[in-house]
Amino acid sequence: MSEICFCGEGNLKEIHSLCEIDIVGNIVEINSYYSVCDTCGSETATANQINKNFLEVQEAKKRFIPRGNYCYTRNDDDTVSLCPFWALREDKPHQENGYCSYMRSGDWNSDDLSLLWDQVKECGINTVDWLDEA
Repeated sequence: MSEICFCGEGNLKEIHSLCEIDIVGNIVEINSYYSVCDTCGSETATANQINKNFLEVQEAKKRFIPRGNYCYTRNDDDTVSLCPFWALREDKPHQENGYCSYMRSGDWNSDDLSLLWDQVKECGINTVDWLDEA
């Protein structure tokens, strides 16, 4: 059953198409979900479509989170590449100033021990089981 448009006359038809977004300086294609009214042609997104779009973006961001248990990876040439979503907040006290824009969370708003300030991953994305590395 289709939803009725806010114009009051038409029905909304779901459309999905590929769109390009910028994630930390990289252009990535994701699915975009929205609806078009079959009468007035208005485009809108339902709450469900907004949620699907958010999940598409979060899934695309995962590609840029380094593998391992830290917010960085050591490259073959011994250089270090930081997770593009990790940062330190200078307006927060030391050891309470780590921030992850992927999670939209920082050390200061965690009820548990948080080690983002020390670049220990909290997102759980692309982590490695220590036993698998042995």
